Amino acid sequence: MKLTEIIGLDEIHAKKLEKEGITSVEDLLPLTSYQIKKIAKKIGVSAQTLDTWQEHADLMRIKGINPDYANVLNLIGIDSVKELAHRNPKSTLDRIKKLNKEQPDLLTKLPTLTQVKGWITKAKSDDTSDNGTDVDPDDTTEDREKKKTSSGSKVRVWKQDPTVLPIGMRSSYIYTSVQNGPKDDKIEIIGMPIAKSDKNHDFLFDFEKKPKEFDAVHTFTVIRQVITMYERALLRQDNSYPGFNWQWGAEPINVYPYAEYGANAYYSRDEKALKFFYFNPNDDNTKPLVYTCRSFDIVAHETGHAFLDAVCPNYLVSWHPQTGGLHEAFGDLTSIFTLLAQMDMCEAVVAESKADLHSKTFFPIIGEQFGEAIYGKPSGLRNADNDLKMSEVSDEVHDISQVFTGAVYDILADMFETHLDMKRYDPAETLFRVGYRMALLVINALFLNKHANATYKEVAKTMIELETVEVFKKSILKEFTQREIIGVRLTAPDIKKEYSYKGCCATLQRDEFQGYIRKARGK
Repeated sequence: MKLTEIIGLDEIHAKKLEKEGITSVEDLLPLTSYQIKKIAKKIGVSAQTLDTWQEHADLMRIKGINPDYANVLNLIGIDSVKELAHRNPKSTLDRIKKLNKEQPDLLTKLPTLTQVKGWITKAKSDDTSDNGTDVDPDDTTEDREKKKTSSGSKVRVWKQDPTVLPIGMRSSYIYTSVQNGPKDDKIEIIGMPIAKSDKNHDFLFDFEKKPKEFDAVHTFTVIRQVITMYERALLRQDNSYPGFNWQWGAEPINVYPYAEYGANAYYSRDEKALKFFYFNPNDDNTKPLVYTCRSFDIVAHETGHAFLDAVCPNYLVSWHPQTGGLHEAFGDLTSIFTLLAQMDMCEAVVAESKADLHSKTFFPIIGEQFGEAIYGKPSGLRNADNDLKMSEVSDEVHDISQVFTGAVYDILADMFETHLDMKRYDPAETLFRVGYRMALLVINALFLNKHANATYKEVAKTMIELETVEVFKKSILKEFTQREIIGVRLTAPDIKKEYSYKGCCATLQRDEFQGYIRKARGK
């Protein structure tokens, strides 16, 4: 099949790909994420664009899926044969019809329900080494192994927090290439037994039988989900987005799921690391150990610090308490946004809350198990669904952060309520779309104010400017005004004052960060 049959792949780029040895659609399939980035740079496209072409190629392996259908499936979030295999035929067709109504030029003819059922049936029986398509007899065993690994990996993880019983453990899917460890070009697990994939390139460890391997895979997966979620959001804003690197460059971040004993977890720029600790509640060794790496919230929060340090590096060398508050709030919001980037979690949130984001559920609570172990509070470390104003909190940076977190959460809830139309759309789908919209809005507003000492007011005003829907502009303005971030003159922070970070996570309490602050003050 010719390369130009893929939607969006023109003759110019096809010729460039041919120079790299890729002469057909089938040649795209075995490319690893490293090869994709390398080739994308050579041919002058983003890695995400080349990755999308590979996704189209994978879907087109299924008989009956032509280039137009592959494009539409990709646009509704089905980016591989494995993903297609887990979809409901009717729901898939409904989403295709909805997209076709919004963009009628995408398809000349809608597929029938029978066709979609056929695709999914074939996808379920698919095996990359014998998938119903012609197998190249010249393929070596190594070639076929590469094709197997191009379809990503299934993993088993804690989808929220070990104490959130309605959620518990679930399977998840990583579409990028994952090596034994686990590791990839951005993340490397350190200090754990090497977790090896099975013959299907999946990492499905039993928590009771192999807890260390399970914890390594879980920690890796949450970090990967955070990166993927923000990269997708940034790519939607800018098709030329070159891809993510850590603050120090392309070198992977070292991740220690069992760093050492202590009630702690942190990101370190100097160490190029994320470290997660374990402890007995109240240092009572008769009580079971609590592993911070098992908390989705904590891993996502610390990864949020690392991601923001890459996007806005000046934030970590700022003395301003609100800039520190933005860092801490972004960690909590990262946990929320990453949950909402997963459809099954959106369904769980809707089910538990009955589509009311202000009802008391696990969703706005951050770090349930950690909070209960340290403070004896089943309500976790903090609650994003709060009504705090700037005049109601102390000048401790963690307190300040909760005002911004609460404002963004309320804007998210307001957007969801405004969009909600359960007669026409599944509320989980609505929540999924709203989550992405808010993640995009926040990360871009921060990026456009990436100077040292950025303030809440600056970020809030940028969010209003970036929002294109008038009703949401008004909602954002109203929320930040109620929180006394906009429209109220507050006492300006004093560069000479030493602000407290005692309620923040260890990232902002460590000597490394405090040294950055002293340097920012000129001391």
